[in-house]
Amino acid sequence: MAFTKLLPEKERMKKRERIEAELKKQLDEKGLNNPIFLDRIDSYLGYWDMEQALVKDINERGFFTEYNNGGGQVGTKKNDSTILLQKYTKQMLDTLQFMGLKPPTDVKKDVGGNDDPNL
Repeated sequence: MAFTKLLPEKERMKKRERIEAELKKQLDEKGLNNPIFLDRIDSYLGYWDMEQALVKDINERGFFTEYNNGGGQVGTKKNDSTILLQKYTKQMLDTLQFMGLKPPTDVKKDVGGNDDPNL
């Protein structure tokens, strides 16, 4: 069973474009359409891309992964993607807060079951 459902690549890119457009619209409405804030949107989208990659990794490898250190020790350990996912999600929220923006409302209820409030 997957951790969370991911959209196919084409749909994911459309969703990313809608998120970018919505965040830029919010900046325009606040009169904050300047290079500093536009750069922060690019950073937010980079975090979003990484979040998608981390979710994919968790879906593929699970919350725990096997290891073999080459010295005869084998076992399982927590998938590092689970920890990184929390960090990236927090950074995304911090970025929105810095800009005084809120998660895009028209893309939260998207196809694929990703009703993630951290969009």
